[in-house]
Amino acid sequence: MNEKQPSRSARRGFRTVSVQLAAIVAISISIGFVIVMGFQIAHSHSLLKDAELLRNTSKTQLIATQIYGDVRWRRIENLAEISAAVVARNSMDVAAVVVAERRGSVLHSYQQSAEEPVDFVEAIRAAAVSSHSNDVFTTMLGEHFIVVAPVLSYDGQERAGTFAIAWNLESLKELAQHTMLWEASVSLATIVFFVIVSLALVNRRLGRPLADIAAATDRIANGDKGFEIPWTDRRDEIGEMARSLVTFKGNVALIDRLTAEQQQQTQRLANALEKEREYNALHREFVTMVSHEFRTPVAIIDGAAQRIDRRIGKDTPEQLQERVGKIRGAVGRMIELIDSTLSVSRLEAGMIGLELADCNLGALLKEVCQRQQDISKKHKIHLTIADLPPTVFIDSKRMDQIFTNLLSNAVKYAPESPKIEVKAGTVGDNIIVAVRDHGLGIPKDELPKLFEKFFRASTSTGIPGTGIGLHLVKHLAELHQGQVTVDSTEGNGTTFSLSFPIGKSEEQKPESVEAGGPAALSA
Repeated sequence: MNEKQPSRSARRGFRTVSVQLAAIVAISISIGFVIVMGFQIAHSHSLLKDAELLRNTSKTQLIATQIYGDVRWRRIENLAEISAAVVARNSMDVAAVVVAERRGSVLHSYQQSAEEPVDFVEAIRAAAVSSHSNDVFTTMLGEHFIVVAPVLSYDGQERAGTFAIAWNLESLKELAQHTMLWEASVSLATIVFFVIVSLALVNRRLGRPLADIAAATDRIANGDKGFEIPWTDRRDEIGEMARSLVTFKGNVALIDRLTAEQQQQTQRLANALEKEREYNALHREFVTMVSHEFRTPVAIIDGAAQRIDRRIGKDTPEQLQERVGKIRGAVGRMIELIDSTLSVSRLEAGMIGLELADCNLGALLKEVCQRQQDISKKHKIHLTIADLPPTVFIDSKRMDQIFTNLLSNAVKYAPESPKIEVKAGTVGDNIIVAVRDHGLGIPKDELPKLFEKFFRASTSTGIPGTGIGLHLVKHLAELHQGQVTVDSTEGNGTTFSLSFPIGKSEEQKPESVEAGGPAALSA
């Protein structure tokens, strides 16, 4: 996977399903909590207001029960002191105080604000007409809570006057605001807590597992299958997804393997088809070359036979012998072509075996070189033999084929360079025979294909040949546990080197053989 590219799970960020689910859960819980807290705040505010009003009512009633004598006997100075004491104890809570006698005459009054006085008239009248005149009367007047309490006699049977207080509710409002602010802060903190906890829990139980599974899916999609799928041990939907992903990864690996095998098989078939095409092309070329090769000696035989027929009784024995020699040479060439072709076919069919026997390799080389020299009059074949054992354990017939092919190629591909060098000797336990010409040479990039059947170098254009000689040489050398190597430079000639171990018959005793110097075997 390319490390420079961020994973899709990393790019999703807060768009993941788990985070959305956590947010929904947190928001839902928070909304529910806010609704509950709203009801709770409203209820608390109502209770607080009721308690405050009840407290104010009780205070007013208590004071009214204590000023009977002062009202009855109109002790104004005492009433003023009582009013001042009430205002002093309750600071800003008291907006106004009124003390009236039984008939309604005001004995004492107090207004906190002279600019905005509280009008008790309606409240006192309402209290006067109340069916229970000895009861406490309460009412709301703007932002004030009016409490009108009767001033009763000591026995509680006679009403002597009225005591009224206008309680200011600003403090209650401020208290309610402080309470609401505190409860709102608690609500906000609770919402934040629920959101954090919800995100943490959902991320732990859902977010991280889903992100890991998404990342594993990305890795599989990018071709990485050498890792373990996490969360397979969970017994829930996450575990089912992880185990399904394990199966999917195995299927992908199987598909990749089968695809790779199919591609390899396709490539092998393509290569085989290409080789078959090359082989067919070479085969067609071979058939053409063989036809040409046979046509040439047949034409020589036919021409020589016609001349003999026309000049019966006229040619001297020497002339007749020359024409017969041409016929025999052409027949020999045909036999050589047939023998090489059959040998390759039998070799590939596994029908050629070696008939090993003791052989004088030096004598065999001299014979082959002399035979080739007789055929190629204009070339000079130089044979150098160094430290060859008296006999070697080889198949002389097959070895003859090897040397004949190498020499005939040296002559054929050096038409303008008459010097052919053949060197033979021993290096360690191996015999080395090198055949060097100074002819056309072979391009370097064609050397690896030189021993393939039907292959001919590009420098051989216009020169007769079948392309099976070196192929036969290579396999015959391998049958002798040996090998053939080639060293060539285009335009500077070619050297073929045959190397094979010194074979020993059961009767032949091992003897010390000194290796010839490198210069002696260098062609």
